[in-house]
Amino acid sequence: MIIPGLLYAATNLWMSIPCTFDGCLYFSSDTLMIALATPNTLAHWGYLLSSLSFTIYRFGIFISKNFYYQTFIIKILFISPWVISLALTVGTTALGCYKRYNRYSLSYTYKCSDCSMA
Repeated sequence: MIIPGLLYAATNLWMSIPCTFDGCLYFSSDTLMIALATPNTLAHWGYLLSSLSFTIYRFGIFISKNFYYQTFIIKILFISPWVISLALTVGTTALGCYKRYNRYSLSYTYKCSDCSMA
């Protein structure tokens, strides 16, 4: 859970702080904003699903002492958050519902939502 947390914080660092001071003038295109905001989505889902996986692991040990010796299941529990996170991020981006940084509200929005300032 440390890696998704650091990735999430790093994404906020390289997107939010510079945009706060200069209004994202150094982003030449929307494609660059999408590419720089994608790790935020990946880290968010990774952190959320890692927490779920860790909870399932602890619950399994609490219920059955034999769960500790099920190495294949434990490996699946620890790899699945990243696989699911990557699938969700790539899947939503491929469908056109990608995350980008909104320079006016200083937050992340999805293109599939109505985020126009008109």
